[in-house]
Amino acid sequence: MSTLKLENMEIGFGSKKLLSINAEIHSGKLTALIGRNGVGKSTLLKTIAGLTPPLSGSVKWNDLALEKLLPSQMATVCSIVFTQRPPVQGLTVYAVLELGRFPHHKKEKNTEKDQTIIAHFAASMQIEHLLERAIETLSDGEMQKVMIARAFIQETPIILLDEPTAFLDYIAKEEVIALLKENAIIEDKIVLFSSHDMGLIEKFAHARLGLG
Repeated sequence: MSTLKLENMEIGFGSKKLLSINAEIHSGKLTALIGRNGVGKSTLLKTIAGLTPPLSGSVKWNDLALEKLLPSQMATVCSIVFTQRPPVQGLTVYAVLELGRFPHHKKEKNTEKDQTIIAHFAASMQIEHLLERAIETLSDGEMQKVMIARAFIQETPIILLDEPTAFLDYIAKEEVIALLKENAIIEDKIVLFSSHDMGLIEKFAHARLGLG
């Protein structure tokens, strides 16, 4: 079991503080991040991922201070999926998924292991039929499935997701959250997702982290 610790952490933008938090998030569990709009859920996820610096305090995975890692090091520890469409064009879906393997390579790429992992999560997310499509031609729901698959393919011990089911129909929402839960348990990952869907949270989440 591993633990993500938020220690005396203040988050915000510039001099504007949104919230202070102390929390522990454990691997092997699906944890839901809940709170009203504007309370700081997205900012917290970005801060954990190293995209926004904390105003104070520390983010630790076991004894490793994540805010001190280089981007290349962070990419092997933490992956993040946003609600917004990524500004990517000119690539196939397969090429976007393949980028999830990049942090694990120094020279050789598209190894047999890469191909196996990509095929596994493409099948899990039911996106095999999209692999040769241009990424910019996808619907919002298709894009969300692709980006969630890419996060799994990155094989990081921490996976963060900001409203991962926002553009999916209810059946697809349940499938995705069930996959997140299964991955958290089987692979002993820290999986933290924000959501306003209390029905999904009640049905699937092992734990909750409330803000505000």
